[in-house]
Amino acid sequence: KERIAHEMMHSGDVLPTVVNALWSATVIDIEHTITQVCERLLHDASVPRKQCVDRARALVILGQIFMSTKGAEGSESNPLRSAVEAAMMAALKRNDPNPEDEAEPPQA
Repeated sequence: KERIAHEMMHSGDVLPTVVNALWSATVIDIEHTITQVCERLLHDASVPRKQCVDRARALVILGQIFMSTKGAEGSESNPLRSAVEAAMMAALKRNDPNPEDEAEPPQA
């Protein structure tokens, strides 16, 4: 089983799936956190209603700014997604007992 897992990790077939799964989990976590924060900001009984309305307007502006700067979803040029993939590749190389570079003799 370890040999099969090792071959899959080096075949390149697994990495995109793992990156997509991690990315999806991160997006879900961020969306959940944002939802909780918005609920608390907009339904805070300890502040006047006018302040909740002002907070709502500020959230709309913040959302517009965020939406105007986000990249294409799922884009290969997404720097965060690329960083996650690069970090995973580096971790795989560090933990690889048989790196591919050592398998080939140096050429003179």
